[in-house]
Amino acid sequence: MMGMRKILFDMDKKIAVIGGNGYLGYHVAKYFKADSLSRANGFDVTEKGLGKKLSGYDVIIHMAAKVDKSGKNDMEVFRVNADGTRNIVESLNKNQTLIFASTKEVYTPINNQDSYGLSKIIAENYINYFSKVNGFKSGIFRLATTYAPATNGSTFVNYFVDCVKNNKKLLLMMKGEQTRDFLYVDDLSNAFEKFIYSDKKKGMWDIGGGKENSENFATFLNDVGKVVGVSPVIGFSDEVVAGNPHHITDIEKIGKDLGWAPKVGILEGIAKII
Repeated sequence: MMGMRKILFDMDKKIAVIGGNGYLGYHVAKYFKADSLSRANGFDVTEKGLGKKLSGYDVIIHMAAKVDKSGKNDMEVFRVNADGTRNIVESLNKNQTLIFASTKEVYTPINNQDSYGLSKIIAENYINYFSKVNGFKSGIFRLATTYAPATNGSTFVNYFVDCVKNNKKLLLMMKGEQTRDFLYVDDLSNAFEKFIYSDKKKGMWDIGGGKENSENFATFLNDVGKVVGVSPVIGFSDEVVAGNPHHITDIEKIGKDLGWAPKVGILEGIAKII
């Protein structure tokens, strides 16, 4: 696999990661040895006329997003996630490839949808429309629980690991039965890579660790303890979790379309982020 990856990168493609200083974006940019475009270096998705800044890239991986489900900053969420995506895609051309990091939150029923999930739905529609009009190659990836070393940010996965390492007690709702499938960031990057070099002109895929990399939270914490060498301190409650407490991504379609499957298992992934 490493030999194949080296061959692919010998090809002449210039890649940019928008949001390349973020939690996942940092690691995706490192994987591709790509340019990182972010506010830190003067790139703002909310600006109009981004074509000049993006014209030199063969592949644009769009991972910038405002993640806020509180309802207090809805206009900013839409401005960054929906309008920002439109600013990007309306300027692309038929010689370019766009990869968009969407979310499983798009599956939340509309009557229960927050601005974050809805803004991603709008962004996906902008991509589908402008890829048809402008002719660029587009891949939309709906991410589930993707995790990485906490270089620039963190998620609950990193928080769980930190709590176990520092003997902090974690209170798990639903008696710890809440379930997720876990995907390590390099496996996400590999899926992007396979799309870039595939003959697919357009696609939309759910991506996660799948059934083989799914665990309930209690089991996951015990696995963290095995890797760290510390017994987790866990408390349990009967409190019900809102939304879908047992999400496991169906990765059959992406496997068939791109020949992709996750390579990093849960124990190996934990070892990479401790």
